[in-house]
Amino acid sequence: MVVSKQQPVKASNEASIKYLTSEELLIVPYPQIEYEKITSFNSEEWSEQFEMLNMLRRLLKHHKDCVTKQSVHSLLLSVLTLVESLRSSVSKNALIALNDMFEHIPRLIESELDILLPTLLKKCTDTNIFIASEADSALATMCSCCNESKAMAALLNLFSSVRNTAVKCKIAISIQMVRYK
Repeated sequence: MVVSKQQPVKASNEASIKYLTSEELLIVPYPQIEYEKITSFNSEEWSEQFEMLNMLRRLLKHHKDCVTKQSVHSLLLSVLTLVESLRSSVSKNALIALNDMFEHIPRLIESELDILLPTLLKKCTDTNIFIASEADSALATMCSCCNESKAMAALLNLFSSVRNTAVKCKIAISIQMVRYK
């Protein structure tokens, strides 16, 4: 997984927030309790959203057995909502979390590819370079970690319905990455 350089961001409460590398993600003492907090998370405060995404990443890396097939759909929808956040630091951290989901629980989210690909591809063509870069990284991880036939089917289904040329190019590149992995 490629994570961009760490850049501290100041929250409205002046707490320093930074993007964590994979090595900085620590083991969670009570993973089931933290996972339940994440699945019921509902805060509009962006610094809390940022920290919730970091906790999710820690759980994915060290305690992926907490994530169940029953809860992955709502979890993914929550992450996709944060990918769409107008706060770029939250959006970038959500893309990093999505990347970690592809890396650590690819079999659980393969059935959700049709739901998440439009949002991910839209972010790949974002004018904000550090958002587009992180989305590209997540897309590449999806192509390398998910089942080839499921990824190919989702990409081909989307290709026929997309009109945006930049998104079509990203889909074509992704199809090639899946085909030659």
